[in-house]
Amino acid sequence: MEIICYGIWSFLLALLEYPYYINLLDLWFHITLIHIAKLIDSSALHKNLLSKNKTYKEFFRLFIAPFNTPSNYFSILSVKSSLGFASRCMRRSLLKIITWPQVSHPQASFRKNLCTLHADNSRTNFLEWFCGLTDGEGNFYIRRRNLNTAAYSFKFSIGTHIDDVDMLNFIQSTLKIGKVYTTGKVAQYEVYDIKGVQKIIEIFTQHPLNSTKLLNFLDFKRAFELYKGPNGKSSEVIQEIANIKQGMNSTRINFEMPKGHQPRITPYWLLGFVEGEASFNVIKGFNLTFSLVQSSIDSVLMEAIKSYLNCLPGSAKYIQGESVVYLGTFTGSSQKEMTRITVSQLLYIKSVLIPFFSDLVWRSKKFLDFQDWLKILELRDRCHQYEEEGKVLMDLIVSQMNNNRLSTNKSPQVDRALLYTSIDKLLGGPSNCEIKDGKVWIKSLNRFRHKGGLIKPVAVQLQDQKGDIIRIFDTQVDCAKCLGVTRTTVARWLEEGKPTLFEDRVVFITKVEVKEEE
Repeated sequence: MEIICYGIWSFLLALLEYPYYINLLDLWFHITLIHIAKLIDSSALHKNLLSKNKTYKEFFRLFIAPFNTPSNYFSILSVKSSLGFASRCMRRSLLKIITWPQVSHPQASFRKNLCTLHADNSRTNFLEWFCGLTDGEGNFYIRRRNLNTAAYSFKFSIGTHIDDVDMLNFIQSTLKIGKVYTTGKVAQYEVYDIKGVQKIIEIFTQHPLNSTKLLNFLDFKRAFELYKGPNGKSSEVIQEIANIKQGMNSTRINFEMPKGHQPRITPYWLLGFVEGEASFNVIKGFNLTFSLVQSSIDSVLMEAIKSYLNCLPGSAKYIQGESVVYLGTFTGSSQKEMTRITVSQLLYIKSVLIPFFSDLVWRSKKFLDFQDWLKILELRDRCHQYEEEGKVLMDLIVSQMNNNRLSTNKSPQVDRALLYTSIDKLLGGPSNCEIKDGKVWIKSLNRFRHKGGLIKPVAVQLQDQKGDIIRIFDTQVDCAKCLGVTRTTVARWLEEGKPTLFEDRVVFITKVEVKEEE
């Protein structure tokens, strides 16, 4: 009864306080949810639900399901920012059961544009992710069924390791076309029926691919339309389809992209591409690197990805010419020129890259590598690599990352649950380091991180005369490279508090403040 009264009261408030709302039902829905949340968080109703072993999720599904429609998305989105008084448990339960769109992160704004999303963003995010995965792992095939007939078959496929079969099943259940097959260590999602192929063509026409696989798709589409046209069985058309097929995939020699085509990088497109092509690595000294490799015929796309990573929210502070996102070429195993994007700057990884990927919904086993990456970082930040127990745990993490975690890998498999239990236990204890006079003191070694107790700050930054941070650097060496001076000069300016010019502004070099961990 109390809930109903709140609902009526909310509707009356809408007339007085929000006359600019056109859809009063939306507003009533919005405010009522807030009052319901308050009731559950503070009243006897909360205790009653718990006593009956019911969850917030069950309760909200009962009351909200009738209103959970696209027309109410504005209200649903508004609720997220209005439940500040509610407990974390209650907020999560509410937001999980509402079918609301995934967050898309424009380059200029990370989380601030949440309430500007439209009802179809969840579908849009999926399709962008699907395009990114296709740019990495998808293929388009044309096959003549029999040399003695004019019959052709058309197939779209995505191939992965058997461990990612759940991801392919997710695609199939979402698109409601195609089938998933497994053979040995390979899983394949295939679409080859007429209606399914038509839907695939519709998707990639509305959401163009970014890589040179776009060229294979355009040929695939052209051949399919010719084949299904009024003259599809004529000898001329059959020959033209044969010519198109001959210039696709591995036999393609023309990689000129359509006029006016520019790669369009979005958060979920990038995630899909990363799930297909990227690696989260841990190198010597337990340093983190993120890498993305592609054939150099897609160099324009790789440049676009580099620019996108350089423009992620918060990245401006860490950009030092080419020192945040590196783009280089190398010769691959098949003697083909490859292009690699590499990110290794720790502060950028911690402050920009990790928050970006953490806010997206992953679908492949690559997410396990990302999680392991984060655990390595947590252990490293607390200097546990200098302890025997910490080093053993970090070595175990690395030993089962990337291809080593595959079920078909013959190396001994690590019990992930047991490993994470040991890691969490170690992280739950005291840190192995503390800050003394701007230096990192390693407790287990009873010395500073840098032998001889060298006075080397954890990081330095450029600040203007107002105290605003302009740029942050991992080391004095990085700062020196950016300013075009020696490390000794940077150390002297830091000690003396001497100003210098950077981008026509007077700046000071200061130490990055590091809070001592308990």
